[in-house]
Amino acid sequence: MLRFMLAFAITVSLLLFLVTGCGTNGPPSSAGRVEFTFSAADDGASRPSVSKESAVLSDSAATGEVDTVVEPDSFGLERDAVKDRFTPRSGRQSGVLTAGSFDDVANYCEFTSFINRYRHQATTCRLPLNANLQQTVISVTDGQGKPLGDVRCVVKDLLAGQQSERLLLDMCTGTDGRVLLLSNFSNSDPRQQSKCLHLQVFTDQNQTPVIDEYRAVDSVWNVTVGHAESRQPTQLDLVLVIDTTGSMGDELEYLKTEIDSIVASVHRMFPSVDQRYSLITYRDNGDAYVCRTHDFTDSLDDFRRRMDSQAADGGGDFPEAMDVALNSAGNLSWRTTNTARVLFLVGDAPPHQENLGATMSAVQRLRQKGVRLFPIGASGVETTAQIVMRTASLLTMGQYLFLTDHSGVGNAHATPDVSEFAVERLDQLMIRMIASELAGKRLGPQEVIAVEHGERYTTMAPTPQHRPVPPPPPPDATASCVISGDSAMTPLLQWIGRHWLATFVAVVSGVVVFDSLSYRFQVSRSTEYQQAEPAPHC
Repeated sequence: MLRFMLAFAITVSLLLFLVTGCGTNGPPSSAGRVEFTFSAADDGASRPSVSKESAVLSDSAATGEVDTVVEPDSFGLERDAVKDRFTPRSGRQSGVLTAGSFDDVANYCEFTSFINRYRHQATTCRLPLNANLQQTVISVTDGQGKPLGDVRCVVKDLLAGQQSERLLLDMCTGTDGRVLLLSNFSNSDPRQQSKCLHLQVFTDQNQTPVIDEYRAVDSVWNVTVGHAESRQPTQLDLVLVIDTTGSMGDELEYLKTEIDSIVASVHRMFPSVDQRYSLITYRDNGDAYVCRTHDFTDSLDDFRRRMDSQAADGGGDFPEAMDVALNSAGNLSWRTTNTARVLFLVGDAPPHQENLGATMSAVQRLRQKGVRLFPIGASGVETTAQIVMRTASLLTMGQYLFLTDHSGVGNAHATPDVSEFAVERLDQLMIRMIASELAGKRLGPQEVIAVEHGERYTTMAPTPQHRPVPPPPPPDATASCVISGDSAMTPLLQWIGRHWLATFVAVVSGVVVFDSLSYRFQVSRSTEYQQAEPAPHC
């Protein structure tokens, strides 16, 4: 009996060992590696794209488009340049701050729900849009499907009962060939299904449109100009607008290091691109200064020295002079053609209530200049500031960025009111935004630290098509076996896989003890039976 039980235990242990599978103590396989990716649709949210058997997840799956993994070298990036840590003159290493991003253009329904939830604050912010507007993304490409930048798009609405038309949009496409139209028409309203808008597309300075047609209101207008030729931008105008009040003191020194790393990395990654940098810092009325503006310079050293000289002080009350800073950004000497125009707005507070209208006007002015605005919410950015920042990024077709607590730096950071987002290093995230504008296509993250749910969505299941796939965690350094799978037994099997020898010993010991106890129990019962049985009569 004992031999049989021991053989059984050995067999079970071997089976468990084979089921769990042996791994290695080396680095994780390519299944956990995240690369830059291009979105063929260019209208997907910025989600983590995990290269596992060349499969890439993005919102383009909902539109039937397929993402393609592209090596960084193919559009001028040095291989693995973004992954390099950078130690600037301050001695503090870059790559410390962590951040997430959210694309409200690709998730417009979620943006309108957010605005509707805070309708009172949104009304107070005097937004130049309302939650009932229909969003139409106009995408202009050449005959090969490549984006056409600096193409003028004019959209008009024929007034009912009149011969005149009302101008709805007159803007040029960005480097990705896209421009945003917000109209008072909805394709979900049966009464407006036959409503058409007048679209004109101009590719040169003359007044003859290459496209002149009427189109039904829809979420996307794909426009092809066959004779035109796509060109990547050869110039970059990069502006940093930073709140330097006292509440930013816990993060400003780290931000200076990160930005120092970013501009140096971009300068190294795109040596053939003519780059200029501008710095705007702002505080509030009554401080040592309200706004300091440094116009564009092509000297990287000059820009870095300006950054090094900044310090956080002043403030007092919560709102700050954001409107003055954005208005100053509109007065910069932006280049108009063949240029990627990028502005990062870093702050943790909204403008004063009486200046909210002026702030939105400044955003509209930057939008008309073709500037892509990427706000970065720092520390405890509250609802009003989030409304202003997300509206600014939506109107300019940028993205809303926000610092997270994963770095452990600074005060607690407010969780954004979004469904789900990937956490990255801030320097990588900002470089990715710049590289996307220079490449004219959306780039996916290189390294995802975590995937988190927004404040209102921590107990809700995310929408399937918007659910990012996080990279698998690296195996334990002491583990010799690794298990994959999503079954309910996975945690138990993972533990057994890491401690297979202890499991084997425990099973064998258990069998031996059980067999010994069983034997003793049988002997005891036999003795009791013999004592209880009456002696036979002779």
